[in-house]
Formats: sequence, C-alpha cells, structure tokens
Amino acid sequence: MKNSRIKAAAAAQTFDTLPDSARIKSTVVMQVLGVESLVTLWRWEKSGRLPPSKKIAGSRHKSWSVGEIRSALRGEVGAA
Repeated sequence: MKNSRIKAAAAAQTFDTLPDSARIKSTVVMQVLGVESLVTLWRWEKSGRLPPSKKIAGSRHKSWSVGEIRSALRGEVGAA
C-alpha cells in the first residue's frame, strides 16, 4: 500500500500537465484533493461533490477523468 501512495503522490505532482481526457485512480484523486480516506471520496461522489467515477474495464478499480476533477476543484460539480 505504501508503494501505491508514493506513485499516487508522484502522479498528483504532474496533475496540472495531464490532458483533461486522462483517467486517474482514486489514490491520485485523494492526493490531489488532500483527502486521506477512500470513504470520503465515495461519500463526496454520492452527494454530488465529485462527479461519478467509472469502473476500469476488467478491473475492480474506479477512475475519474482529469477534466472532471478539475471541474470539481473549481466548484462546478454539483452546483446546479
């Protein structure tokens, strides 16, 4: 688990250079948003604070597009 957090931290540092269409896993989203718990991500998703995640085909992992997370950071998600 520690190794995946190190990789997520490195990916979060390059977040601004990623295209809007790139997909990022929940560990990277946690780093970008400063969240320490997966449960918080799921609660924010359920409440509309974050856009819905999408399941990665052939995997049990979910991901978000970088553009969706950028919108959430600007406060555009769930504002309607």
